[in-house]
Amino acid sequence: MANQWLASAAPAPVPVRREGLRDLARRHVFLLAVPAAILADALVIHLMFRLTYALRYEWKLLAPWPHAAPPWEPYFWGSWFVAVLWVGVMAALGMYRDRRGHGHFDDAVLLTFALALGTVLALAASFFYREFSFSRLVLVFGAGFTWFALTAWHYVLRQTQRALLRRGWGALNTLIVGCNSLSETVGTRLYRHPEIGHRLVGFVPANDENVGGDRWIFPAWSREHNELAGWGPVLGTLADLERIVAVHRIDEVVLAVPGAAFHQLFELMNRCAQAGRPVRFRIVPDLTELVTAKLAIDELDGVPTLAIRDVPLRKPVNRFLKRTLDIAFAAGGLLALAPLLGAIALAVRADGGPALFRQERMGRDGRLFQLIKFRTMVLDAEAASGPVWTSKVDSRVTRLGAFLRRWSLDELPQIWNVLVGDMSLVGPRPERPYFVDQFRIFVPKYMDRHLVRCGLTGWAQINGLRGEEGSIEERTRYDIYYIENWSLLFDLKILLRTLYEVVVHKAY
Repeated sequence: MANQWLASAAPAPVPVRREGLRDLARRHVFLLAVPAAILADALVIHLMFRLTYALRYEWKLLAPWPHAAPPWEPYFWGSWFVAVLWVGVMAALGMYRDRRGHGHFDDAVLLTFALALGTVLALAASFFYREFSFSRLVLVFGAGFTWFALTAWHYVLRQTQRALLRRGWGALNTLIVGCNSLSETVGTRLYRHPEIGHRLVGFVPANDENVGGDRWIFPAWSREHNELAGWGPVLGTLADLERIVAVHRIDEVVLAVPGAAFHQLFELMNRCAQAGRPVRFRIVPDLTELVTAKLAIDELDGVPTLAIRDVPLRKPVNRFLKRTLDIAFAAGGLLALAPLLGAIALAVRADGGPALFRQERMGRDGRLFQLIKFRTMVLDAEAASGPVWTSKVDSRVTRLGAFLRRWSLDELPQIWNVLVGDMSLVGPRPERPYFVDQFRIFVPKYMDRHLVRCGLTGWAQINGLRGEEGSIEERTRYDIYYIENWSLLFDLKILLRTLYEVVVHKAY
């Protein structure tokens, strides 16, 4: 008897197009990338040690100067040994895995750990090697030069990879199972950000989803005209999954159905296996299921169990560390930016009206506070409209205010909110009580955003969810992920990415 979840009528057949040489090249362009990157990294390491040797012994620029230069030959072979060792450590830590979607910050952090561990191993190896005495300074300076060189080199590699992915080279053909708000979020991200390496082929609705009758941004498959319309077509039904996977050469299937059970994922895997293609699978948890990310395997008197770990920021030591970081950065930031803050305040005052704008926002545990910003709108901007969200094109914004928003300079006074404890450097962005009262009704777990201090910037903002971009559900999903996966390193990553987003993406 056919499974009820998969049962459905099949759509009209779609003709199979043979894959030409150009298509094969586009799909497998990164097959040789890993061995090429390994060889290039080893060569960069060797060249950096050659540079270090020249700086120390030939050009005598690294103190203390040696009395006599040792021969280059032992360093030649030693540099290649270190290159192989360090490349091996980088490979063990995952540098050469399929890491599409990762950023430059992730690469820099991984390189830092890899070279630190590789340097310790190289020092240990030199201690046991007695036939020649290598300079420890050459190893230390070589590691430093190598870090800068590899960081720059991998930045070029990452930019090249993203440029190719934007053009469809090496992208994974991705099918999304589900036609709902959850799959809408995933599909929109894949479509708007092709550089993460997924080519959105289309959608397959779950058996109980009626695409034609629902409000849906992706055009459905038209049975009357037998055509695929729009950029997110519905390709068929679950009953015809094998044909869809084979015809469209699907590489990855994303299950985005709220409340989906594991047996449904296993059924999808079995069906796709019958298509004769190696397909990868992802399951997107619903907002109310994100807590499963904190599951840990434990045992209860020998019985395996899944224990839910506590949210990191509920621990006093983590709150203390985060608050200490906030105070240090906020105090230093106010001192360093005092001249700029004064100049902006004078410019806003000269434009007419007060320099600062205060607005009530909701913070941790539902407490209300006065958020401070430089005024960027005309006086009494909401007198006629009432509370509304701002937008990219807003007639209420002054010319100076548009400039301040372009560079996010209007947010700088919130550093004072951080210093006094109303906010944190990183966290969910604070919202006005008027909107909170609306969102808490129809967005699950929305109030969980207030378990921590709100922030100047957040995980949602650096992923493009600013202003009118993205739904409230999507922003909440990112905020909950941040809360449940917090770490100081995560905060540092968000702060560095924020600087990049302000300069490149013109935040407002």
